[in-house]
Amino acid sequence: MTAEEFLRVGERSLNVKRLLNLSCGLTRVDDYLPYRLEHEPFPSGGAAGKVPDLPKMLDEYYEFRGWGLDGVPSQNKLKELGLLQE
Repeated sequence: MTAEEFLRVGERSLNVKRLLNLSCGLTRVDDYLPYRLEHEPFPSGGAAGKVPDLPKMLDEYYEFRGWGLDGVPSQNKLKELGLLQE
């Protein structure tokens, strides 16, 4: 397999896992970081004194994955990955 084929298999796997989680009732609310990362500012480094802006990060991640703002894979993404028949 080529590196591109391996990446596609991984992306398909990630989307199937997401669909399974959604079918079990998980939603965007369930996509969170550990309490400490969300509430305790970083002590040093470039992000010192800050905590992640999780809602913004999720929006960007979902867009990157080809999912809606609710974390549901789009029909186009599923078709692209061969997970949805036309």
